[in-house]
Amino acid sequence: MALSKQNDFMNMKVGDLLHIPQAVVLWTPDAEAKSVRTPYIQTEKPCTGIYLGIVKDLEQNHLINVFVKGQQHFVHSKDVYPLGE
Repeated sequence: MALSKQNDFMNMKVGDLLHIPQAVVLWTPDAEAKSVRTPYIQTEKPCTGIYLGIVKDLEQNHLINVFVKGQQHFVHSKDVYPLGE
């Protein structure tokens, strides 16, 4: 199942919507250091995010870039789901 889920993200386009379940960890990107900043936040309830692409600067193909509640975050691809049409 993980393989098909990875393929789902490879087929996504910037701007596609994502379902983010409760208790998912979101990291704040640090553009200057090309890393993630702490502290992280954890979703209190399910929410929707906008897919911004795979995080390439960190060489972490399991992290994706999302826009949630007015801010940009990194999240593990295994923790979110593309919303169906």
